[in-house]
Amino acid sequence: MFIEVRGIGKLKSKFANGFVQFKSHVINELNVMVKNIEGEAKNDASNLPYFRGNSTYERTNNLSNSITSIPYNGSFASVVVNAKYGPYVEFGTGSGFGIQKYKYNLTTKHILPYASIFKGSGGKNSNMGYRTYLFKNFEIEYTKALKGIKNFKLQ
Repeated sequence: MFIEVRGIGKLKSKFANGFVQFKSHVINELNVMVKNIEGEAKNDASNLPYFRGNSTYERTNNLSNSITSIPYNGSFASVVVNAKYGPYVEFGTGSGFGIQKYKYNLTTKHILPYASIFKGSGGKNSNMGYRTYLFKNFEIEYTKALKGIKNFKLQ
């Protein structure tokens, strides 16, 4: 018995190139994700409710202006909040401390250990309620990126 497979060279070539295509696709999805998180977080940060409802504080937009994204650089991609008070706004302080529930076990495993650092602090703004602007956008954009990655088509 003799079996001959034709076109195996083309098939090998297609799959060898597949890894490069997939890697490029994932990097693109990652870069779109961090850029979208940056945009949405900036928007949400500039429209947060005031800590005190009757505040006459005039917004400076320091928080929203401090949010930047870094596209994939060979090691990581990230969204950075440079305002030192950013975590206090995101998680609240004292009795106002809180974290909304997120998918992917994000809350318990990843956010809570970090957020707990800010729970007891806040100085003059103790008991400030949490006003999320960053992690909710991460969850939304991460879900979109996963869908985009799963929809990869080899060319």
